[in-house]
Amino acid sequence: KILSNNPLNDLDPESLRRSAKILLYRQNPELAWIREFKIVTEAMGLVSFYPNAVQLPLLNAAREQLKRIGKIRQIIFKCRRPGISTYSEGIVGWKTFFFDNVRSFVLAQDKPTVAKIFGMTDIMYEQISPDVQPERTYYNKGAQMIFANRSSIDVGEAKNINVGVGTGIHAFHGTEVCRWPYLDPIGESLLPALSKASGTIRIWESTAHFAPGADWFKDQCERAMAGDGDLEYFFVQWWKMPEYSIRLKRGEKLKLDTTDRFLVKKYHLPP
Repeated sequence: KILSNNPLNDLDPESLRRSAKILLYRQNPELAWIREFKIVTEAMGLVSFYPNAVQLPLLNAAREQLKRIGKIRQIIFKCRRPGISTYSEGIVGWKTFFFDNVRSFVLAQDKPTVAKIFGMTDIMYEQISPDVQPERTYYNKGAQMIFANRSSIDVGEAKNINVGVGTGIHAFHGTEVCRWPYLDPIGESLLPALSKASGTIRIWESTAHFAPGADWFKDQCERAMAGDGDLEYFFVQWWKMPEYSIRLKRGEKLKLDTTDRFLVKKYHLPP
């Protein structure tokens, strides 16, 4: 009798398989990345999204945050080109493509970066298996995608003073915040629009730069380091990336000065 009243009995095997697959991805973003997302590499190839040496610790920390506080709150001070924007879009895409009713927003410092971020997300979406890929019902290249699961992604430029007005944002990625031209309108319109609900996402990330956004980003990093608020601070070490190192020639030795020796000892770097 219990089995006869089970609503799953009304689903065909294909629908059951699809539902189970989506549920699995909701519980395991790394699996969703590896199986469904593809990214463009430095060698111009299209490969499955396996998290790299700096992305994986961030992903593990995000999963731990979800268990601990029910949401993702990260602020990331990064070196150049470690794949943090890709990581952030992987998180936002995972939330948008495999969950219903999610409003996602990505904010970048200029139009070229907006186009780059949108293209990255677009590629991730297009590579998803047809059985779990949400139908795209609206597409405005470089700006917005809306899906049949009632989720959406918008990408905007930081100088837009109307950004975020009138919307509730569930998944947010702010990239290269230190390069943003100003912050007052963002604080007035964007920050109040960011949802505080369970399951929501906020990721702020940047390299070092001197622009109006830098003071705000520095302040948020220092607050996070002090445990003030729900943001968790991360510093992406350049020495974790293989691209930032070269082999010495046979017989070659480095001459380290006092600062070099201090850094090698403090951060356990290979001399």
